[in-house]
Parts: sequence; structure tokens; C-alpha cells
Amino acid sequence: PKVDEFGAGVCKKKKCERHRNWYKIQLQEIAFAKDEVRQGMRKLDDEEKAVRDRARIRWLEGEEEEEQ
Repeated sequence: PKVDEFGAGVCKKKKCERHRNWYKIQLQEIAFAKDEVRQGMRKLDDEEKAVRDRARIRWLEGEEEEEQ
């Protein structure tokens, strides 16, 4: 690329009007992504609890069969 094309689109001012809210938007996107991860983890925790509960029930049922 030519030298003139290389810097095309780069803002020369520290806080240009076009990119003024970029940081705030990035923070909002990060907060949204963190919330999605938290919701996913909650769902996985609930699934893990359900699997453990079912395993516990099967184990208890096996104990009852051995006693009889």
C-alpha cells in the first residue's frame, strides 16, 4: 500500500467526535458478555446439581435392594 493509504481512517485527534463513545460502548459489550457467561454458568450448575441428585437417588435405591 502507498504511504497515504496506510494511515487512512486513523484519527489524528485524541478524542475525535466519531469515536467519542467507543470506550463506553466497549464497556457495555463486555458487561453483556459477562452476563451471558454468568447465565451459562448458572445453567451448568443447575444441570450438575440435577445429575448429582439423580446419581444419589440411584445409589440409595441400590442400597435398598441390597438390604432386602
